[in-house]
Amino acid sequence: MRRMILSISILILNLPLPAFAADGFAVENLATGLDQPMDLAVFGATGLVVVERCGKISFISNDGQQTELGSLSGSVNCQGATRGLIGVALPPNVKDDDFLFVYYHVKNKK
Repeated sequence: MRRMILSISILILNLPLPAFAADGFAVENLATGLDQPMDLAVFGATGLVVVERCGKISFISNDGQQTELGSLSGSVNCQGATRGLIGVALPPNVKDDDFLFVYYHVKNKK
């Protein structure tokens, strides 16, 4: 399972594949046009939830269709190398009406 998630992460981030990817794994581009994807979570057997650094949250179905689930761009501080919308988590056995958990740096309110 760890190899599959790592391979998917590398494909989305468009980085070189590690050596173990050749051992029975197929390379498939699932999405294009993402702006600094930071993390992903597997949504059951139907697709992935991907978060982008400046606040966009998207669902990418297994057939490559992208749907924006929402945006936290008004709340996320994405200035600086280690800031932004950093992580996403889904509950086990996730359903359409479940919660989505995110980790991000809060923009200063002035």
